[in-house]
Amino acid sequence: MFRGKKNLTTENIQEQQPKKTWIHGLKKKMSSIIHPQVTQKPSSTPLPSTLTLESPKRRSFSLLRHHVPKFKIHCAKYYNNENLVIEYCTQYLDRFPSSYSTLCDRAETFGKLRRYGEALNDLNRAIAVKPHKSTAWCLRGIIKGLNKFYMEAIEDLNNALY
Repeated sequence: MFRGKKNLTTENIQEQQPKKTWIHGLKKKMSSIIHPQVTQKPSSTPLPSTLTLESPKRRSFSLLRHHVPKFKIHCAKYYNNENLVIEYCTQYLDRFPSSYSTLCDRAETFGKLRRYGEALNDLNRAIAVKPHKSTAWCLRGIIKGLNKFYMEAIEDLNNALY
């Protein structure tokens, strides 16, 4: 019996290649939605209706109701498309107005666009929702520092630490 190196055949090579999962297809579809100017070969399957940001009528899609819009937000953040981040966050907040992470995401994007008043409004709402979490306190301290309210910025950053 031969115990040397395994002979590579086409079957072995195919086994070594990673199999594509459903997330690869979703990422490809989402990137074409976020960046429509990038042309990709058309897929044979149509987009499911759950990928739109309208609220689904049935409760069976409760996971998709949360995960697909969040995925769109994160994709837009990844591609540095601030206007889409604000649009997707606003749509998500229309359905879930007390979403802490979405309020922080939108406030961070407002800060990048130097729309500090709107960023402070979102951060105040986020702090009202979850005052024990430090992300909103830290972001509010940074925004106040950029507005040259240094004493208030230091207070917010200290609150982020404790």
